[in-house]
Amino acid sequence: MTKMKNRTVVVISLVAMALALWAVGCRQEAEPREPIQPEPSILGSLEPVHPDEPAEHTFNERFSLENALRRVDQIRESSTATGEAAMAMNNWTGAIEGTLMKQEYLAKKADFELAKYRLRDGEITQAEFDEREATFRKAEADFKEFWGSFGISD
Repeated sequence: MTKMKNRTVVVISLVAMALALWAVGCRQEAEPREPIQPEPSILGSLEPVHPDEPAEHTFNERFSLENALRRVDQIRESSTATGEAAMAMNNWTGAIEGTLMKQEYLAKKADFELAKYRLRDGEITQAEFDEREATFRKAEADFKEFWGSFGISD
């Protein structure tokens, strides 16, 4: 009886393995994904806003986060407001700075989330992914630092 039991177990195991192999072989391979083409930059369609400044400079430098934050600081420094007007000025410039920092954080977060999919799909290298993650972590830390220093004047 023990021999019969052992044979039954062996036969059942062999049938189970055969069924598993058959099931794996019957699965359809996923069709290759069509690569997603990025939208072209709007920069190519922009005309210079001033004859002494190329559109690339305006787009990449004048409208950069760093430049915008420097301009907010200049507004703060040049303000001669006192009393309630000074408090209002502080709130306005704080709101502008906070919006800029939040937008930078959200843009870097979206880029990092996209990088996760692109790494999984083999579209970017681990080094490119690590760079995107580091950029996101810096934007996250910068926003948290701003948040911790922000206050509303009243």
